[in-house]
Amino acid sequence: MGDFFHYNHTNDPIVVNLVDYPNVDTYNDIEGIYYEGNIDNLRKPWLQEPHFIPTVVVYSLSFLVGFIGNGMVVFAMLGDRKTRNVTTSFLVSLALADLLFLLVCVPYEVSKSSIGHWSIGTFLCKFTGFVEMLTAVASIFNLTAVSVER
Repeated sequence: MGDFFHYNHTNDPIVVNLVDYPNVDTYNDIEGIYYEGNIDNLRKPWLQEPHFIPTVVVYSLSFLVGFIGNGMVVFAMLGDRKTRNVTTSFLVSLALADLLFLLVCVPYEVSKSSIGHWSIGTFLCKFTGFVEMLTAVASIFNLTAVSVER
């Protein structure tokens, strides 16, 4: 076993003698990064990150308020046959784009902040990015169409 560089919180390299750390796997540790604490704490972001709980609370409240509010908009606009016009269809489309964003992107962001990486698969990772861009473009298009139509 040889020596490798270990970086501290100031990014100053520290030479670590691997004889002192027999549990370090230098074959699979390509970057030479070694965590000295309890490895189980890395799976609990609420212990390591002080912003984790407020982030989850804000995302959860946004999800609930957005889901209920946009759902009410869709049902109110589609339920009243007297007020159906072009503006109504754009507003329903805007609410549906917001619902799609809430159903796909918000859970992705919460899971990404809680587990630190994406382990569900590349399709869902790419699909989430696609839905995020799609809903952003759809929202901009619908708002522009409502402005031009009025």
